[in-house]
Amino acid sequence: MQIEELWEKIQYEFVGVRTDINRLEENVANLNEKTDRLEKNVDKLNETTARLEENVASLNEKTDRLEKNVDKLNETTARLEENVANLNEKTDRLEKNVDKLNETTAKLEENVDNLNERTGRLEEKMDVMENVNLAKILEQQTEMRKELNEKMDKYMLQNNLEHKQFAFQIARLEKEHGIFTKIG
Repeated sequence: MQIEELWEKIQYEFVGVRTDINRLEENVANLNEKTDRLEKNVDKLNETTARLEENVASLNEKTDRLEKNVDKLNETTARLEENVANLNEKTDRLEKNVDKLNETTAKLEENVDNLNERTGRLEEKMDVMENVNLAKILEQQTEMRKELNEKMDKYMLQNNLEHKQFAFQIARLEKEHGIFTKIG
């Protein structure tokens, strides 16, 4: 009976081994499925990473272009500030030279034309710029133009008044002394 008992024991253990092998096969099948899913996920991650790398490269290019544009805007702003400073200096010189009425009127008209030309150039440059204190620059420009126009109107009015006074004095002298002079 020992053989029979051994045989039963072997058969019993063989059934256990078979059960273990079946479980191992199921586990291997599950691991294969999981591995397949992981491979698909890794492939998707690789694709996503490649797209992200492309997007990062594109963003780097855009950032470089933006930096260049910001540098250009800074240069343009510096030139505009310099031009405004130059305009202020020219305005100061005009105020010092207003004593000579006839020359001043011609110089003021010439300077106003120059300012209008520069104003046109400034306006073209300012159209190119974005996010710059356009309102402040235009306000200063308008104020300067207004001041120059007021000064020019004042000096032209004063010049006309002086010419009329001279003409009146000449006419009075001619009448009093009987002298006829030719004006012109």
